[in-house]
Formats: sequence, structure tokens, C-alpha cells
Amino acid sequence: MKVILLQDIKSVGRKYDEKDMPAGYVRNFLIPQKLGQIATPALIKIAKKQREQMEGARNEKENAAAEKIAKIEKEAITITRAVNEKGHLFAGINADEISKIIKESADIEIDALYIHLDQPIKDSGEHKIPLKAGGKKAELTLVIEGEEK
Repeated sequence: MKVILLQDIKSVGRKYDEKDMPAGYVRNFLIPQKLGQIATPALIKIAKKQREQMEGARNEKENAAAEKIAKIEKEAITITRAVNEKGHLFAGINADEISKIIKESADIEIDALYIHLDQPIKDSGEHKIPLKAGGKKAELTLVIEGEEK
């Protein structure tokens, strides 16, 4: 059954994509959850226009993020966090928190979407944070200084 996705769905597709999905999945999950709609010729045309507009906006956003990443690449950001006697942080630092740290210290707004961490940072010391947007890759140096409690 052909369906137009109304939202991004992990492992399925992006918003406004036209997909051929099993009928049961469409009727029992996508439509009741308002995640998809049965594809009609009129809806396909509308979705195509919406997808083009959305991709244009996404490309602009990625290009702007790539410029910001290029600015921040040369900087090292130092923060202080509470650690135990072994130098381990009490709370891990994730991509959302790194985004806030960058905004506060460098006054550059980078969405957490462009910060690629395998797992939260849980140790003090110097860390290289990979940033990627619009084909531009960079590394931010984050220095975490320990403050024993």
C-alpha cells in the first residue's frame, strides 16, 4: 500500500516521503498515530512540493551550521564540573549540553543534531568533539576541569 509519511520515522523514512508499506502496518499503526496517510495522486503532488521546500530549508540550515562549525573549530572551550576522586563526572555530558556550553562560552548557536557523540562524556580532561554539518566536518576541543566535592 502506498503511503505518504507525515513525520520522520526512524528506519522507515522522512517526512513527505512516498513509501510502499504493508497494508496492516499502514492501517494499524501509521494512520491511527497520524504518522502517514494513504497516497492519492493529489496528495503525492502536494507532498512532492512540500518535500522540495523542506529540503531547501534543510540545506540552508545545514550551510549556516557549517559556517558556524568552521568558526568554532579553532577554539578550545574549558568548563568546570564536579568530579569524584578518580576524575569521573557525576553526570555525563551529552550533545544537548555541549550545544548549550558552546552557546554560553563562544556565543555560537550549534544545534545538538550536528554534534556527534558515541556516548556521553563522563571523564574530566581534554575531549575532541566531532561536529558535522552540510558536508563540513570539524573537531571542537572541550576541556573539562574537575572540581572535587
